[in-house]
Amino acid sequence: MSGRILLAAVLAALAVAGTAAAKGPDRARVCGKTTACRVISGDQQVYPLISGWETAPFSERGAPRPAPYFTIAIDSTRGEPGKWFLVWVPSKRLLRATVSGVPPYTSRTVGPYWRSVPAAAVTTFSAAVRGLASHPAIRGWRIKG
Repeated sequence: MSGRILLAAVLAALAVAGTAAAKGPDRARVCGKTTACRVISGDQQVYPLISGWETAPFSERGAPRPAPYFTIAIDSTRGEPGKWFLVWVPSKRLLRATVSGVPPYTSRTVGPYWRSVPAAAVTTFSAAVRGLASHPAIRGWRIKG
C-alpha cells in the first residue's frame, strides 16, 4: 500500500473516530522551550488539534527552513489506541505530523510528513500555544516525540 493511500486511510479513520463519544485522544502536551509545557485535557478540548488540519485537502510539503516551533504530543488517558506527535511552525503555517497506532493501522506509523495548515487550524494551534515561548529554530528538524 502506498504511503499516500495509507495516509488517506488514516485521515479517514480519524474523521470517523472523531464522531464517536468518549473515544480517541483526550490529552495533549503542548510544549515550547524545554521547561515550558501545558497539558490540555478532555475529548472536546483535544480533538480540534487533530481535526482542523486534516479537513483540508491533503498536500505534502517539503520541510521549511529552520524557524521557531512548538511540539504537541497527543494521546489517550483511557488506553485508546493512537498517538500523534505534531511540530507546529507558526511563522510558516506548517505542521509536521507523525501518527502511530491509529485504527485500523494499529501496528503502523505514518510520517513524519509536512503539510500546510488551514486558517481554522491556525486559530486552534495559536490558542493552544498562547503564552508559551517557542523552541528556537534548529537545523534538520530532528525532533523526536
